[in-house]
Amino acid sequence: MSMNCIQYSQNKVGDFVEVLKMVEAPIPKAAPGVVVVKVVVAASNPIDFKVLQGFLKGAGWAMPFPFTVGYDFSGTIKYVDEADASKWPIGTDVFGVQWGKGRHDEEGMPVGGAFAQYISVPVSRLSVKPASLSHAAAAACALVGTTAHQLVNDCAKIKKNDKVLILGGPTAVGMIVVQLAVQRGAKVLTTSSPRNKEFVQSIGGDGIEIINYRAEKWWDLDTAKDLDAVIDTTGEEDGWKHAQRVLKPEGSFASINSPDV
Repeated sequence: MSMNCIQYSQNKVGDFVEVLKMVEAPIPKAAPGVVVVKVVVAASNPIDFKVLQGFLKGAGWAMPFPFTVGYDFSGTIKYVDEADASKWPIGTDVFGVQWGKGRHDEEGMPVGGAFAQYISVPVSRLSVKPASLSHAAAAACALVGTTAHQLVNDCAKIKKNDKVLILGGPTAVGMIVVQLAVQRGAKVLTTSSPRNKEFVQSIGGDGIEIINYRAEKWWDLDTAKDLDAVIDTTGEEDGWKHAQRVLKPEGSFASINSPDV
């Protein structure tokens, strides 16, 4: 049996759309620890297009050609090995990010492949989709959600009563970081434009402090001193330089962008 998928067979800088092709490929098979999901929604992120253009080859982001586009997906389990059937039964709605833990590709494991009718996924990368969450919302939050979770819990290690500044509260990653930090019991400050202030307040609650980055320099504010952590979700210019002025000596700076150090 075959399926439709979107693939490319070479990296292309610039007008990369021309290398993307809709092709037929065999439907993947289930194996012990690997299920096949019928994709309902796949989402794209800037990382997809950086990989497509070959920008991350030097960082070890290898991929076999032809490569099926897409990491973020939501769908329904269609095929499963007998060994996994009790925990991951056919018909279960799931979502996830299709790459390795702590690295892009793991030897012998599938990577990418979300822009297809079916995708084979190691069960370690799956989460059961809550019934209250649409497939579109699940696919959209898969990568940004795991990124935010890692920033809060693994990188900055936010805990109750920490004082935290989040650069970019309204961004895709930032909005989840704000909510996770509040949930942790931290005192949260975040930057936003006036246009997005109401939205950020709605997700963070009345207890957060919102800084208008267009009118104020957060590194000069008295309320933004002695911070336990600064989490940068925007790649702000001189972010690390300014963060050193407001962090405690043992404070943390975490960024999803290349820091200017």
